[in-house]
Amino acid sequence: MTSDDLKAAEDLTQRLKCKYAIGPMIDGEPEFGWRDMSGPMPAGVMLPTPLDLEAAALIRRLVAEIERLEKAIKERELNAAKAEISEREKELKRASRLLVQTLEDIFSGTSFLNQKALLQYQCEKITDALVAYDEEVKEKTR
Repeated sequence: MTSDDLKAAEDLTQRLKCKYAIGPMIDGEPEFGWRDMSGPMPAGVMLPTPLDLEAAALIRRLVAEIERLEKAIKERELNAAKAEISEREKELKRASRLLVQTLEDIFSGTSFLNQKALLQYQCEKITDALVAYDEEVKEKTR
């Protein structure tokens, strides 16, 4: 919900309770207080009516539930992003270990040409993974 939606819901809730703001709103309160319009009306109607009070209570509950759901959705999205980043880190660690193993093989005297090709391939793979990880982190932290 936007702040305008919250303000509109709060304003409607107060009006349903027969309370009207006097002056501009400052930090959620009217500058000159509230005007209470409750009480007896012609034809024996008493304001606010039970229906008005029930509607006001329902609006408050719905606004609170919407805020709770929005928070839960944001938290779930953040947790999913963290899990994805963690998987990327694991992939990078595996690639790094493979690179180290490849370097050890190269320097241990195995076929130089085969190892050179493998090393180039692994370096490209690690570079691609690092670029993807960097872009992912940038995207998730925006």
